[in-house]
Amino acid sequence: MKTISIKKDTVLFKSVSYSCEDIFDYMEKDPSSKCKTNKMIWLSENEERARSYGGDIKYFRVVKELTLLDFVGEDCNYDFSSSLTYETIDSELRGKMTTILKLIGGSSKLSYQSQLLHSLLTGNNFSVGMQLETLKTISDTLEEIKNSDYELEFDDQTISQMKVTPDGKTFKMALDEYIEIGENLDSDQKKLKNQRLSIYVFDQILLKLICLNEGLDGVNNDIHGWYIPYDADYTTVWTETVNGETVSDMSEIALFNASDKILVETDDGKKEKTIIECDSEYRASLKKKKRKKKKSKRKKKSKRKNKSKRKKKSKKN
Repeated sequence: MKTISIKKDTVLFKSVSYSCEDIFDYMEKDPSSKCKTNKMIWLSENEERARSYGGDIKYFRVVKELTLLDFVGEDCNYDFSSSLTYETIDSELRGKMTTILKLIGGSSKLSYQSQLLHSLLTGNNFSVGMQLETLKTISDTLEEIKNSDYELEFDDQTISQMKVTPDGKTFKMALDEYIEIGENLDSDQKKLKNQRLSIYVFDQILLKLICLNEGLDGVNNDIHGWYIPYDADYTTVWTETVNGETVSDMSEIALFNASDKILVETDDGKKEKTIIECDSEYRASLKKKKRKKKKSKRKKKSKRKNKSKRKKKSKKN
């Protein structure tokens, strides 16, 4: 397992139409589990990357240094505990998410299904060819279910019809898109490993499983999610298409339990704050605050100098 740290006061970006207040109000709902999807958030180190999803940008300041799993490279492995079972999960994972996991790992144990999902999405111990075959198997299974008498529906939608990406692609569309990419790759490309593949609903499930896994068997890595760097040299064969546009930059910071609260030392004493703070104009307001502080410091210095000058004069007199 390889981790990286996001330093305190780092500014991150997200394209979202909701206000900062609405974002955190939503996160505060259902406090029964820190691993619920409403407490997850996807952020970017790069504003341009965030803008590929839309122009309404929010700025998030890191209040506490965050430890994240590094999802890039040969040593991005992550081990799931055998104690991660369907008996230890929260209610949200049951139903739709469980059905999707079984498309990948059949009726195997949850820890094994989780490991397979991790390998599929990170390419860790999986070649591109293996990722492609897994996607095909899932697609074939969906077709079998569709033609059977036991096709399940969630919110009046079948698994194939479910919207699984922020831009509204169905599960079937997302699978077909990646299968087409895989089919057009040459033999050398299919041998590549550690190639990031992203389908939003899979990412949500994996982030949730990592959250649920943390703390089992006494393990506490203080992990808050995963990290893929903004790096011009980092590429993946599984290019993402968002709103019809190809996105080559796969960088992201995925956080679970993003509304987690900590005690922070302030000028007014200790205060409870969330591990990230949101502002619709964060960088601009921060610069103004800094300028105001500098001005006030200069005024205080000049006042002290004037006082000392007056004192010196009075002593001479």
